[in-house]
Amino acid sequence: MNIKEIITRPGFEYPRLTIGDIAEFEDYLRKKTRSELIAVTKELYGDKIPADSVREIEKQAVKASSFIGMENVSINILTHLIWRSLKKVYPEVTLDDVMSAVDIKMATDWAGRMFPDQLTIEDEQKKTELTQEQSSA
Repeated sequence: MNIKEIITRPGFEYPRLTIGDIAEFEDYLRKKTRSELIAVTKELYGDKIPADSVREIEKQAVKASSFIGMENVSINILTHLIWRSLKKVYPEVTLDDVMSAVDIKMATDWAGRMFPDQLTIEDEQKKTELTQEQSSA
């Protein structure tokens, strides 16, 4: 499958990510971060990791996995989210397919469409209220 050909096709729209998709992604990030931090801690302490280190690892894993409010999003994060989006329509697509097809411009364009800066929760609430007012009128 030629992912680059699909996503550069005129008029192609990425499937929208849901709150569930973002929650799954945050869970993935938390587990990945936890695993990486445990590996580093084991290098320092061996198998006898101090209790305060375990608590700090959990705290850092939760902090690192919070996608909402993330200021800096890496190309790896964007690529992973693009992959999750594409899998909705193309279940056979792999993360490696997306990694090899997507460049930085594509990833940032996608991020701009999926997470526009000007769209906030308040904007969504206002839009919902306006729609409800218009439908009841």
